[in-house]
Amino acid sequence: MICTDAYFNHDWLVEISTPLLMSKAPSMSLVNNTRWVAVSQAAKISAQVISLVLLARIIPPAEYGLLAMATVIVNFGYLFRDFGTAAALIQRPVITEALKNAVFTFNLLMGAAVAILIILLSPLIAHYFGQPRLTPVLCLLALTFPLASSASSHLALLERDSKFKKIAGIEASSSLIATVVGVMAALAGWGVYSLAAQALCNALLSTVQIWLASAWRPSWRKARDVGSIGEIFSFSGNLAAFNFIIYLARNTDTWIISYYMSSALLGAYNLATRIMMLPMQTLTFVVGRSLLPVLSRDHQDSAKVTTTFLAATAGIAFLAFPLMTGIMVLREPFVTVVFGPQWGLTAELLLWLAPAGMLQAINSTSSTVFIAKGETRLLFWMGVLNATLMIMAFLAGTLNGITELVRYYLVANLAYVSICTCVVFNCMKSSPLMMIKNLLPSIIGCLLMALAMTQFAHFLPQQTTLLSLLLHTAFGSVVYLLVMALLSPATLKRFARFA
Repeated sequence: MICTDAYFNHDWLVEISTPLLMSKAPSMSLVNNTRWVAVSQAAKISAQVISLVLLARIIPPAEYGLLAMATVIVNFGYLFRDFGTAAALIQRPVITEALKNAVFTFNLLMGAAVAILIILLSPLIAHYFGQPRLTPVLCLLALTFPLASSASSHLALLERDSKFKKIAGIEASSSLIATVVGVMAALAGWGVYSLAAQALCNALLSTVQIWLASAWRPSWRKARDVGSIGEIFSFSGNLAAFNFIIYLARNTDTWIISYYMSSALLGAYNLATRIMMLPMQTLTFVVGRSLLPVLSRDHQDSAKVTTTFLAATAGIAFLAFPLMTGIMVLREPFVTVVFGPQWGLTAELLLWLAPAGMLQAINSTSSTVFIAKGETRLLFWMGVLNATLMIMAFLAGTLNGITELVRYYLVANLAYVSICTCVVFNCMKSSPLMMIKNLLPSIIGCLLMALAMTQFAHFLPQQTTLLSLLLHTAFGSVVYLLVMALLSPATLKRFARFA
């Protein structure tokens, strides 16, 4: 799943109807992009944490429950907000004014259509959930769709030109100001509507700032002609279909477990997956968003694409592998100290979910390669394969209990990542063996880290205290960094540049 005009570079702005060529500016680097996307993501997460802590003390759980119900519908609507057209604007080497105007109009119409559909269906949705107050909440949240859609083309053009410093300022300020608005509304007694006000404020501030930051303006005369959208329909349609398939695959486990097993097992599984996925999704989102404009610029040079892809994957592995290794080794004291002894099953599940998280982390940028190469049809079929393997694993696991389910899930991830890696490297005209060589330092570092942490436990009198957990974490981190300094000093230098 994000400023000021003083920093804007107008070099890429050309006369109307003249093709816009992909910028070759030196600032368009993976490190530079990642740095600013990380700043934006850190600000948004900070705002979420502040909002969660403060609003949870003011708003009762039942009000949060209403928002959770609404969020299920809104998240589904986001799948169809721009139909993959924003990614097409970033990926294509040449875009015309006609195409930009067509995408703008299409996105505006899609955003309005989704909003109207949610508003019309809100009474039925509220009746289904048995919550009449859900209707006005959905109607308010629906307004975020046309707001966001009106700026999606402008945001895509900023990302295309790697203006992530501006984007970081926009997203950080919007998130923080919206959080203040939400807290003030909650203090005024707005209840769940304060959460809706926060979302609306965020969308409005982001949209206004993105329009101000972007030099491009739609031609209202040409905006009525959406014929050019056909140029990218195959690309964007397959991308939208892929997102839909992945959405289903990621939510199937909850449906299956809730149907075949108890709510207690679902709760333990849900907590374990959240522990695994939150840091992984944050990390891979930052790299994936930063990577797309860089790979799109070089998409015809397979050697460059491979080099950039391997550097990004090595960076993800450098952070994700030790994080998941630490969670796997310290799963029992971590869960006991942070969440309490009643979550013992969660610790057991993390033994299998942590390595699955490693696999998902290194595979996360594969979709970016497919998009940059224009291979969204292939990406769609990889999504179908992913969904098939995961659903089969979940269904097979229900026959033998929740622990077996996560074991099958790990096996399904291993099978999918192996196949996907071969397909990606074939797309880049390179050998998949390069991936193994690329990840070997992090793998060795994590194995030695796990061994050292296991031995270090014998020297601690108590393992289920916060102090012992921190000592364990610090010791494992030092061991891992020492091994990486010996085996892959270049990776450490890249992170030093990033900092």
